[in-house]
Amino acid sequence: MARKETNKIKLKLVDDKIAQTGEVVRLDNAETESFPMRMIPIRLDQDDAALQPSRLNIPDKKELELRTHQPDIETLMDTAVVNAGSMENDWGETVEKRKPIPWGWFALLGLIITGAIFWSLANIEKSKPQVRRFKIEAETMLDNQQREELEASNEIKKIEQAIYQFFSATDAESLAQNARHPDRVLPLIRAHQVAHPIKPTEVKAIKSLQPITMGNRATFWIGTVAFDGGLVRDLIIEFDQSGVPRVDWETLVCAQPMPWDQFARERPSAKFLDFRVYAEEDNLFSHEFSAPGAWLCFRLTSLNSEEFLFGYIPANSADALKIRHEIAKNRGMITSLILRLIIPEQLKSPRGVVIEQVLNDRWIYIDPPVHEP
Repeated sequence: MARKETNKIKLKLVDDKIAQTGEVVRLDNAETESFPMRMIPIRLDQDDAALQPSRLNIPDKKELELRTHQPDIETLMDTAVVNAGSMENDWGETVEKRKPIPWGWFALLGLIITGAIFWSLANIEKSKPQVRRFKIEAETMLDNQQREELEASNEIKKIEQAIYQFFSATDAESLAQNARHPDRVLPLIRAHQVAHPIKPTEVKAIKSLQPITMGNRATFWIGTVAFDGGLVRDLIIEFDQSGVPRVDWETLVCAQPMPWDQFARERPSAKFLDFRVYAEEDNLFSHEFSAPGAWLCFRLTSLNSEEFLFGYIPANSADALKIRHEIAKNRGMITSLILRLIIPEQLKSPRGVVIEQVLNDRWIYIDPPVHEP
């Protein structure tokens, strides 16, 4: 801190006239001996005007542009003094601490970049055969798609022609020529025409054609055909091995050895008959089939039929398990099956029949059956 001044400096007015002084005695010493001795002080002459006191003209502090902050004397005295010598020493230390430029790293980075460029170029060259292969595959897929569309268009034309020919038939032979398994179904068509004479039917429109897969075969189509009078029928078509589309006649008419209602009423005994039926599990055990655990019972119905029968099969047989399996696949709902049935002689159960064999797990034969009765 600055030392506080106790003695203030004041201006003292001096009279222009020289006051009379007394006798002045000068003491000599070693320092003053070299100066000439003047006993009488010399006064320089001045103009009277110059001796008049004058006042300095100081502008008003409001008119001066002063600093926004005027430091006081303590702040100025407390400011740290920079040692020039220490600063020069620090310069030397800074120079000593600066590390040389790592040129090796730059060289390594350049090698990495160069290697990456060569690697990219090499991969581009290697990928060119793959690009060409992908292009060829894409073009091949496009060609295959176009070819499949063209083939499907040709198949549709063939199917439409086969449908028109099938329903324009006038006898069993011409009908069988456009049906699946013609040699096997011809006698069935002849037996069927006794009750249902063959006559040509005009097709009003083929409403839809859709390819389907049956029995791991993609050669089947399902079609919806409209006739006069609002009648609409669904039919299944298959391309045989020679590429000819043929209509499945058996599923179209739901071919049966005899009408289901007639079979249920007349109950012909001791005769094996193959029926297309709907099966669902039941639990009516009576008469000959009342032994607990010995039989499985299934309720049997058929297409457009009002009659029902109960089919019984030994519980431990493979066909019994097969029927249960097919119903389970159909989530417990009624299931289409072809069953071989027989009514034993002197059977007392009024609606009971014996299931002799499961012939097919659907109403259409994928392949011709080998178990004719």
